[in-house]
Formats: sequence, C-alpha cells, structure tokens
Amino acid sequence: MSVYTAHTDQELLCLLQGGDEAAFTEIYQRYWKKLFSAAYNRLHNTEDAREIVQQVFFTLWKCRTQLRILHLTGYLSAMVRHAVYRHLATNGRTSSTLPQDELQAADNPDAEYRHLVRWLEKFAESLPPNQRIVFVECKLRDQSVKDVSAALGISRRTAEGYIARTLKALRTKLHYDRFLQLLWLYPLWPEWLINY
Repeated sequence: MSVYTAHTDQELLCLLQGGDEAAFTEIYQRYWKKLFSAAYNRLHNTEDAREIVQQVFFTLWKCRTQLRILHLTGYLSAMVRHAVYRHLATNGRTSSTLPQDELQAADNPDAEYRHLVRWLEKFAESLPPNQRIVFVECKLRDQSVKDVSAALGISRRTAEGYIARTLKALRTKLHYDRFLQLLWLYPLWPEWLINY
C-alpha cells in the first residue's frame, strides 16, 4: 500500500509539482480507470482510449510545474474530453460528432479549464452562502449531498433544493451569456429588429 493513499488531491498536486514520482503514481492509480472509462464511452475503442489516457498523464507529468489546478478530477476529465475531441478531429469524424466551439477549445485544454472554473466561481459568488457552499462542494468538488448537508446542518432535501435552484439559474445564465455573445458577434443588427 502506497504511503500517499491517505493524501488529498491537493496534497498530491503540491508533491507532483515538486517532481515527486510516487505522488504522480498515486494520482495515476486513483484516476486511470475513471478516465479510461470516459474515453472509451466516447470512442468505443480500447486501444485509442488507453492511448489518450496515457497521453493525458504524460502531459500532466511533463507540464507539472506550469499547471495551476484547482480541482484535479475536473481538470483530468477536461483533458481527456479535449484529447478525445482532437482524436476525433484527426480521424475526420468532427462534423457529425462535435460542436465547432468545442473543437477549437480542444487545442488548449488548460486555458479552457481555467476559463470555465473562473466563470463558475464568479457565478457561485452571486449565490446565497449556503446555496453557494452546496453547489461548490457537490458539483465542483464532487462531494456527496449527504456529507455536505450534514456538515452544514441542513436536511438532504434542502441541499438538493439548493442544487436544483442553482442549476436552473446556471442554465438561465448560460442562455443569457450566449445571447450576449451573439450581440457581440453581430453588432450591426438590422434597424427593424432593434426597433421591434
């Protein structure tokens, strides 16, 4: 049994940045199956999925000193997802499988991940305190609703209600932000549309 099994992801990341190979091995053992499963579910090809996961861990090790990772699970999942997009793009299966904006984001998973985390953190700041804690812990840090509700001293049903309200608000915000992007992309709307 590894001496690192009791370490949190953040502790392992600190050790990894210092070049600790045993910490890297622990991260690999914790997440390899989950990442392989995610890649395989999209590709339905064992060899391609295995190669993508190996490449993700290779990149993690190679770039360990430059990366600033807030949530290891989400970061690794994003890396796999973008690696799958790149793989599909090189095999000519992009048009029917992937949205164009996701293909472009696949070229820089670290920047895309940082942007997404910043956006979600900014969104979470607008929530009431308990609702924000439940959202961040359950949806961004993968804690169970039961554990988070117990820590806050609220019922599980209340925590689930917070999550439902937050996700509804998040969907509304995403639609609104997408609308603002369209306004920015097309600033010269026809006059009849503006006056409508």
